[in-house]
Amino acid sequence: MTATPIRVAIDSSGLHATAQVLDGPQPSVDLRGADNDALMTAVFEHANAQARATGTTVTLEIDAGPETAPVRVEVDPDQSVRTVATGLSEHREPATTGMGTAATRPASRPSSVVRVPGDAPPPDPEPPPHEAPRRRFDSEDSDRRPATRQPRPTSEHYSPHHDTIGTAPQASAASLRGVVPTGPARRGMRGRLNAALGLKLTASVDEQGVRAAESTISGPVPDRAVVSVINVKGGVGKTPLSLALASQMATHRGPGTVAAVDLGESNNSFADRIVTPGHPNYGTVGLLDLHENTGGAITSAMLSRYLTRQPSGEDVLIGRDDVGFDLGFDDADALATLLSHFRDLLVVDTGNGENAGRWQWAVATAQVVLIPVPLRADVVAVARRMIGRIAARRPHGLAGVMVIITDGPGDTPDIEADQIEQLTRGDGIEVVLRMPYEPVFASGQPITSASLALPTRDALTRLGAHVITALTGPRTT
Repeated sequence: MTATPIRVAIDSSGLHATAQVLDGPQPSVDLRGADNDALMTAVFEHANAQARATGTTVTLEIDAGPETAPVRVEVDPDQSVRTVATGLSEHREPATTGMGTAATRPASRPSSVVRVPGDAPPPDPEPPPHEAPRRRFDSEDSDRRPATRQPRPTSEHYSPHHDTIGTAPQASAASLRGVVPTGPARRGMRGRLNAALGLKLTASVDEQGVRAAESTISGPVPDRAVVSVINVKGGVGKTPLSLALASQMATHRGPGTVAAVDLGESNNSFADRIVTPGHPNYGTVGLLDLHENTGGAITSAMLSRYLTRQPSGEDVLIGRDDVGFDLGFDDADALATLLSHFRDLLVVDTGNGENAGRWQWAVATAQVVLIPVPLRADVVAVARRMIGRIAARRPHGLAGVMVIITDGPGDTPDIEADQIEQLTRGDGIEVVLRMPYEPVFASGQPITSASLALPTRDALTRLGAHVITALTGPRTT
């Protein structure tokens, strides 16, 4: 008997769905749940009720929006549920993938079978399931929190026609290490189906890319690994990027492995953007004094008074609000040498003074330099001039230098293609990445990984993977 086709459209909140029988005059049905799992349970309870009422298999096509490919499952009157590889042939063409058109598979060859909770007796044992051809999901649902504007993707090796990092094979962190983690999906539509129904749908390409990036971040780094975030233009997001990157790196490397260091000018916003405040007497200047007074014989317990642990596991070393004191080149170098004995990775926030010794140290000695550049004509122009001077200060030129295009209020995307082309080809920057718009960055609130939107965390994870790869690359030694 022909299966009953039902299309289920889930709205952006993930808490409401509309179910419509495609063959027949039945009105649409509104389904709701307190969370994603509850909604998916309501969807399958509705499908099972339809299957029992009609005595036929119900074919569900679940659509969570334009950025997520539909998921198709079949629900039998006995409450068996199985995923299928193809859609409703009488209503839609077979889905295409990166390898061409997906092959059709009879409904009698499910890719997985589970049970929906209920009173019906279990069905006869099924034969071993056959795995359906995997389709590439271009992108999974990201964060369900409301946002004032849509996040923009992150990109590597910028191209006006391809600006997403992680969705293309050459841009994914998996290609950096040659490992593509697999396993059941934990996020997006596939993750919700797995959680609600006990399925084992494979993670999407995008989710696999994030997992690969996480694996890369957790890998080894060289001694005295330093990442500097610089720009001579103020208000471009150096501090938010520094703290957010340190937070995300510590999330995957573990507590006590990453330190964010304030080498900015006095009265900057670094101390205002951390969750757990540091004591004003235990900052960069105090640590330098301790280093001098002890002859460098500093223990981990002594250092713990100066490093303040944040919720994500990173430590921060705040600066000093003293306009009469300025850290020089040697001061910054001594701090980095000391901290590197106790932490794997230093993420250094800098100020705007290009002539300051600490700024010059951050440019000349860091293996990786990140330059946040909002899409504003004046900022791009300043960055281009600064990049030329950076190349002359670094022993390996622009190797390890990455431009991070940030998306914020007042940006002008229309200038992007031409300006970025100048950065990548004219100025010799090899890697250009994009950070999505992040409300916490723009609001001035304290920053920790848990406070950031999922697209931002994913972008930071992929950025972190590129940082680790650059740190361990042959040109950054």
